[in-house]
Amino acid sequence: MLQRSRIIASPLQKRGYAIIAGWGDPLPRTPLGEFYEGVPDQQGLNPLPRTAEVTTLPNGLRVASLSSNFPGVSLGLFVNAGSRHETREAAGAAHYLKYMAFRSTKKRFGIQVVRDLEVLGANLSSSVSREHLLFSTEVLPHDVTNTIHQLSELLEPKLVHYEVHRTRAHVQEDAERLISCPITSLLETVHREAYRSKGLGHSIIAPNYNLSQIDSTILQNFVKSHYTPSQAVFVAVGGVSHKDIVQQVQASFADHSSSSSPSTGKSAVEQSHYSGGEHLTPEGGNTHIALAFEGVSVKSDPKDVISAGILRHILGEGMNGSSTENTTASSTSRLSTNILASHPSVHSIATFNFVYSDSGLFGVYAETKEKGVQVVNAIASELSKLSSGEINSTELAKGKALYKAEILTQGEQRYSALKFIGDQVLHSGKASTPEDYAKQIDTITAGDLKRVAKKIMSSKPTLCATGDVAGFPHASDITSSSSK
Repeated sequence: MLQRSRIIASPLQKRGYAIIAGWGDPLPRTPLGEFYEGVPDQQGLNPLPRTAEVTTLPNGLRVASLSSNFPGVSLGLFVNAGSRHETREAAGAAHYLKYMAFRSTKKRFGIQVVRDLEVLGANLSSSVSREHLLFSTEVLPHDVTNTIHQLSELLEPKLVHYEVHRTRAHVQEDAERLISCPITSLLETVHREAYRSKGLGHSIIAPNYNLSQIDSTILQNFVKSHYTPSQAVFVAVGGVSHKDIVQQVQASFADHSSSSSPSTGKSAVEQSHYSGGEHLTPEGGNTHIALAFEGVSVKSDPKDVISAGILRHILGEGMNGSSTENTTASSTSRLSTNILASHPSVHSIATFNFVYSDSGLFGVYAETKEKGVQVVNAIASELSKLSSGEINSTELAKGKALYKAEILTQGEQRYSALKFIGDQVLHSGKASTPEDYAKQIDTITAGDLKRVAKKIMSSKPTLCATGDVAGFPHASDITSSSSK
């Protein structure tokens, strides 16, 4: 019998911040289904290997699929229209468009869009990240054709004034909720400082100063620039054939033209340049700390990307206390062994690895009740040892095993699998199954890890914190100690 896997939430995931596969944007808090690995053969006996396929249509839209034997089908429309694409005038547009999903299109009123999808039993979802917007749903196989046709209309939202005005309250409420979360607020600050408020430094949270300025005209201009087939990817995960999905998508999106080059399928976006930075805010209560360096990007050598993922597991995460969710793997990680054990006032600590199309952030987040300067110095020391010391065979084997388990677990969750495929196609035009990706992890050596760690630690640090920030070291001091 095939077994299901269970995810143990990390300290960052408990706060609603996704770090799996390096994508660091808040995920919608919705129930996620699971499916078994593999596709059963015609006799319903042993599962066959899953396949991931990609086809580019004449109008530039890329269609990707990941086979599985789950009885339902997950469908997702990715659009390169995340917060990094915003201008100052349009700051917050992506956040608005997340809430404008499934509203009126050029063909139907919003109530008709939602009603027709709900009649199919569809579970509607929309999310925003720095790089893209994702509109997704889950349906039964016999409803796939109708659902694809209805999702195609989302590339032509009507954005009428009264719907934009009504959405403003939802966006403001969501922004206040997100910014009130210490870890979300801190990691947004890290991105802003690391990229000097440009590109990846744009927050996925609509800024308060621009909430009332966003109107239908601004949103229509933003959509006109980014909602084109060549900047979109349609993904299907489930028991449907790739050929059928391509035919159905081509029929539904046939009347959508593209102004971008079909050969690249990439939007003209300003490249983000990492510069490092510092932002310390004295406040009462616990101290929240984030120390980051420039990590790897999707454009990096594949071995570097995988090595960074393994390094995150070697540093690990952990929480002090009697939580039953602390696993043996977490309790024996470097951060748990070398920081949590000697700093009982540290409530939680976790390594993050955000991988974007042209840059990345690798670092450590911690929450502590004691003086923050002691924890900052301890974190800087551990990061320095990662690049200057040796990684033994036990750590290497454990890091590989944990990273493989993470990737394979993503493949067992519909929403995660959808993102896993969509992210790959958006940035490279190709896709591999979780199983094929996991096999690449076995090829990484201790030398690869040390090389990537040195590269990461050679960049300028980004230090952000709130709470007791007295005596914090300057960024230049952290750089000096990390490069030894």
